[in-house]
Amino acid sequence: MKLGLTSVTFRQWSPECIIQNMKYAGLNTIEWGSDVHLIPGDIENAKKIKDMCDAAEIGISSYGTYYRLGENVEPVKTFSEYLETANAVSAPVVRIWAGDRDADKCDEEYYNRCVRETVLLCDAAAEFNISVATEYHHGTLTCNADSAIRFLNDVNRENFGLYYQFDPNESLNENLISIEKMAPYLKNIHIFNIDCNSNHYFFDEHKGIETWETICNKLKNLNINTAMLFEFIKQSDLEGLCRETKTVKQIMSRCFGDDFR
Repeated sequence: MKLGLTSVTFRQWSPECIIQNMKYAGLNTIEWGSDVHLIPGDIENAKKIKDMCDAAEIGISSYGTYYRLGENVEPVKTFSEYLETANAVSAPVVRIWAGDRDADKCDEEYYNRCVRETVLLCDAAAEFNISVATEYHHGTLTCNADSAIRFLNDVNRENFGLYYQFDPNESLNENLISIEKMAPYLKNIHIFNIDCNSNHYFFDEHKGIETWETICNKLKNLNINTAMLFEFIKQSDLEGLCRETKTVKQIMSRCFGDDFR
């Protein structure tokens, strides 16, 4: 298990600043976002970011894109820029969004169209030895564990996987059940401490330690080895990042022991 962050956590920072502050805080892997820091098609910038990460010994866990299924007239052509950019930074996973509606709010035509599109994207990604993964998020076809697994099975590609993030609208036990269902397909995990009203807390507040220690023990028992990435933090500055890193590192060390690095 590795602890890192998504670059969108700090949209206001330059890539250089993000890498410097990650090193200071003690994080070692990152998901670069396509909206600000790693623009698709800007290969020169991508190579620069890769060189900076290599020099700082920061791994690149993934490329977090805002490519959304169902929006592109020529999906493979559009997605090729994301793949070329991911390849330039050696990102093993490209994250996409599974449409713009919950699975129970879409018709069969829309669902099947998104399945076919994802097959095309996965086949294109396979040429680069890259995996594709969908965000686990309300308002998409992968809005819960059951819909996510159904979609994954319908796409039926070995290089297609899922993300997990805590759902504050469900109980902790329901979240654990979802993790167990998705375990074989998980590529990365987005972490934050948030309630059902979108209030953000430090990880050492609002049962954050209890919640994430329970989740980490579940991941350990399921033998899941992936990256846990800060997506939101309560205080978006270096002080906040250091505080959150210290808390979550303590949790992960207790749960994963020598398997955490």
